[in-house]
Amino acid sequence: MNTFTASNGGSVERLTSGRYTVTDVTRERLNEIATVLGRTVYLEPGHIDALREFFRAEEDKRLGRWRWPETPDYVVYPDSARKYITQPAVIVVNETDGATSYCGRTGMYQASGAGAEDELIEAAARAYFDAHPEQKPWHNADVDEAWELTANGDTGPFVTKLTPSGAVHFLAGNGTTFIVESPEITAGRRIYPEVAS
Repeated sequence: MNTFTASNGGSVERLTSGRYTVTDVTRERLNEIATVLGRTVYLEPGHIDALREFFRAEEDKRLGRWRWPETPDYVVYPDSARKYITQPAVIVVNETDGATSYCGRTGMYQASGAGAEDELIEAAARAYFDAHPEQKPWHNADVDEAWELTANGDTGPFVTKLTPSGAVHFLAGNGTTFIVESPEITAGRRIYPEVAS
């Protein structure tokens, strides 16, 4: 994490020396706001808040959780142990009261909190899934594979090739091409080499 921007507009940057620079990005130019007198450092209250958010974001990353920007008291943990109806699941926690719920892409499955909170919990889960789109099998296609894809309503065979820039794309016999993450591709399965079961 090079530069972190807090919700109050403050910016925190970790320098290679291990020190931190805290600046106020709302001013015309970035000014260093810490005044060093001997061994004492003075910071304004808003900059302390920026530092708190910076360290909280680092801790969130370390713990593998995602904090909902709209309501930061709600954190979301990917839940690889549970799969509801073969879909990804998450655990949503309200840090202020510890209410915990399990949600999939299509909604809540189990809640331990009050019913009034359910809407916020589901909104936090939806925001997480919106920020983390589901990875499709063809997104990881490699060079010289054959795929059967459905794109723009048509289904047919494609091979994977490299573009001049080094990116993988799908190429049909009629010259139609798609990048592997094209939203126009709605279904696909690898046909060569065969997927090991």
